Amino acid sequence: MPIHPQLTASAFKHPQYFTTLQELDAYNAQAHHPPASILPYITRSGAAVKSAEGRGKLLVSHDYKGGYTELPTARCYTFNFWSSVDTFIYFSHHRITIPPSSWTIAAHRQGVKMLGVLIFEGGAESDCLRLLLGRTSATAKPTRSSNPELSIPLSNYYAKALAKLAADRGFDGWLLNFECPLAGGVEQTHLTSVWIDVLRAEVKSAVGDHGQVIWYDSVVITGQLAWQDRLNYWNLPFYLSSDSMFTNYTWPITYPALTKKYLSSIPSSLRRDKSPSSIWVGVDVWGRGSHGGGGYGSYKAIEHVAEAEEKGEGLSVALFGQAWTWESEQDKEGWDWESWWSYEKGLWVGPAGSEPPPPPPQIATQQQDNPRGPRCEHGPYRPISSFFPTLPPPNPSLLPFFTSFSPGTGVSWFVNGQKVMQSEGKGGWTDIEKQGSVGDLVWPRPKVTWAEEGEAGGYIEEGEEKPVVRSALEMGDAWLGGSSLRISLDVLPRPHPPSPTENEDEELFRCVRVPINSLALTPGTTYDASMTYKIISNESEYVDLGLCIQLDEGDVEVVSDGNDEDQVSASGWTKTRIRFTTPSSSSSSATTATATAVVGAAAQPAAPADADIPASISLQISYTYTPSRGTSLSLLLGLLSVSQSIQPLPLTPSRGKELRWETGVTFAPLDLHGGIGAGRDPEENPIPAWVLDSGKTAYPGFAYFNIYAEAQLPSLRFEGAESAIFIGTSGVDGERDSFGIGEREIETILRLNKSEDGGQRVVRFWVQGVTDRGEVLDWADCASVDAAI
Repeated sequence: MPIHPQLTASAFKHPQYFTTLQELDAYNAQAHHPPASILPYITRSGAAVKSAEGRGKLLVSHDYKGGYTELPTARCYTFNFWSSVDTFIYFSHHRITIPPSSWTIAAHRQGVKMLGVLIFEGGAESDCLRLLLGRTSATAKPTRSSNPELSIPLSNYYAKALAKLAADRGFDGWLLNFECPLAGGVEQTHLTSVWIDVLRAEVKSAVGDHGQVIWYDSVVITGQLAWQDRLNYWNLPFYLSSDSMFTNYTWPITYPALTKKYLSSIPSSLRRDKSPSSIWVGVDVWGRGSHGGGGYGSYKAIEHVAEAEEKGEGLSVALFGQAWTWESEQDKEGWDWESWWSYEKGLWVGPAGSEPPPPPPQIATQQQDNPRGPRCEHGPYRPISSFFPTLPPPNPSLLPFFTSFSPGTGVSWFVNGQKVMQSEGKGGWTDIEKQGSVGDLVWPRPKVTWAEEGEAGGYIEEGEEKPVVRSALEMGDAWLGGSSLRISLDVLPRPHPPSPTENEDEELFRCVRVPINSLALTPGTTYDASMTYKIISNESEYVDLGLCIQLDEGDVEVVSDGNDEDQVSASGWTKTRIRFTTPSSSSSSATTATATAVVGAAAQPAAPADADIPASISLQISYTYTPSRGTSLSLLLGLLSVSQSIQPLPLTPSRGKELRWETGVTFAPLDLHGGIGAGRDPEENPIPAWVLDSGKTAYPGFAYFNIYAEAQLPSLRFEGAESAIFIGTSGVDGERDSFGIGEREIETILRLNKSEDGGQRVVRFWVQGVTDRGEVLDWADCASVDAAI
């Protein structure tokens, strides 16, 4: 939650983690209410997932400085390349790691599952036993059956408690990391594998069929701590009891193939429908024993995992400690966020040119290949994303796609193009919840294409080079949040005309498309798409920008081709919108839709997710240039949104030092076409008096809320919302409908408003919603509450 630099963020109301199982017991023994519901997990398009069948998946295990380091008044590592990822683990070394709600929201917004961690390390043997016995003293002797051949009774207490914790806190399951010996030997390991199966069932019951329980390759069936680096007889029971297994990362290069061969040798009646992709082969970005030495050499290990994919369904990859790009460099002189972003892009998407990014010097001297395996030759550098398919976020008919291109950190905060907060000095803020897609199709460089109408009209000369297009994140100017996406286009000058019929001083017209983000759309469905942009430099005589929906197959129907562009900001931001309908079924030709108008359209029935249409939302740029001089253009994209159309919501906050509010929806007057019961036989009329929108979109949600405050003037009046001071946003601890205000914060607000002492002091708080479509509510649709101090 970005907050005014002179204010303090609210404290967490719910435990962030538990250091022992007893702490979980104490928490459950108290009366408490789970935090407000956070963004639920919505699976990605079935068609997109199906297209990736046979390929391994990617899991990212985030081990950053022990976890829970994000602050609203400082900058730190954020993860932004979700389109390559299936599952994300928020890792720490506490007994029970609960993913922060902000990370869960960011992952779910991109269709990625988020897992917590249950970990037992050295000295945790008693808790390993407690896990099986249930809520009892760690020193108590377990009760045995009267039959001495039977094992100790197995309790499902902690399985239920952990599943409920995941459901209450909105994440999707657990990584089980048993890194201490199990003194009970085979009897204890057998019960542990049964307990894993119980936990798996409880998680799926509590959070849904997508829930996951992953076993980390650690202890073996004898109870010894003995990492195997692959699937084999010694860890097989734990793998079969869980959904999948995360292997250790010190494997020699022969192990991925051995793992796959061993899995295929297991009788199908015992395999429990497990496929190679359910085995996550560990790769440590810090290079601790990993083939390739980690860092930018991590691709060497992934190449050996990918080799198995060429011989049938592939194994998956578990990438551990990817925040190496930040932690390895942060203490160096001259290091800043831009330096990290360069390293991060190099690891995930590669450089914009042909050369690999230079590894940080400190790590380059430490990288060594795994001594257990033979050295081998590898091809040119490959970024991590090149090994995995680009998967779109959830279908916008189920979860509106909205991004203001925030990586989850910044130095300022903008609302409708106006800066309302600036961090002091070299500070900044981090709020993963405010993160959106940074554009999964623009890195390392956008793939520009000629527009179809240009080709069909014969405008493009044979061999004419496309303009050079570059992308960058811009923190100094934004429409919403803390950043925008900078797109730069350069047309290089040509010393000679390309043909005898062309004059080198003749002005030419060209039109290109720049894909920004992948989408999955439902057939036969009507969507609204909007874009807010700002041209910051332009050398062309003519430039026109528009939205473009490009499908892999089929046609989209543009509901209107009128012009609906409005200058929405005195600082130069412009909004354009289109409404389009996807085809009812795929056809063989690729096409696009462009328009800038919105008119009414009826909601369409949903289709099976497997039938979703792959698409992308693109920027269409039309321009003129003179061949001998070329031209250039630079613009900022402030917002992209794709959704179904709804009405904005007014807000009603309540009084108190903690602001809380509710939302409501307004509807246009009904048109009953002649009145109720009109017609010859109204009782048998099959057409309802009114038709509701889809249940998933009729009552929309909010991305976050901006909070403003103003002090009462000595004349006992208020100047109005436009004069109020931005004090922060909602979002801490998953509480999306509240904002805590302490006495010290109120005094700071009065000082910032230059309120005069004397008499009763009153502060008016304004709550301004930003919908999950990226629309900022007008002040007339917001509400305020006055608090006497």
